[in-house]
Amino acid sequence: MNVFHFSLHMQMTLKPDWKQRSSLVMKRSYVDTESAITQYRVLDTNGKAALVELQPITGVRHQLRCHMSFGLNCPIFGDHKYSHLSKFAPQRLPSEILQKLHMKQAKVRNLPMTLHAKAIILPEFLSGGNIFINSRLPTHFIEGMRALKLTPPDW
Repeated sequence: MNVFHFSLHMQMTLKPDWKQRSSLVMKRSYVDTESAITQYRVLDTNGKAALVELQPITGVRHQLRCHMSFGLNCPIFGDHKYSHLSKFAPQRLPSEILQKLHMKQAKVRNLPMTLHAKAIILPEFLSGGNIFINSRLPTHFIEGMRALKLTPPDW
């Protein structure tokens, strides 16, 4: 099992702000709030692109996506839902990234999200032992890193 040392963390209370401008995006109201903690570290950067490793400490729905987009102002590549708070729209990419991907902004809506779980641990599953599940990066993730000249992690 790998032990990761994270130097940074993001802690936010995940409760949507129900203002008039976001009412089209968020239609339900919640009274409860949940504290969410994510540890992260930047593995590589190149211009306006970064490869970030995240480790959720808590398990709040869409926690990683919210922390990256709204907490760090760095939405996950291909995450159109959490790229804008007030509307559903394709992610707006900087021209530098569009050039590296040989893509026009109008085609960004077709990009798959580059969020990947490299390892999942199911603690004390059925027989009382832990189950470790590891997964390789998907092809679209590797191709995106290559185009953006980000060095893949040495897992």
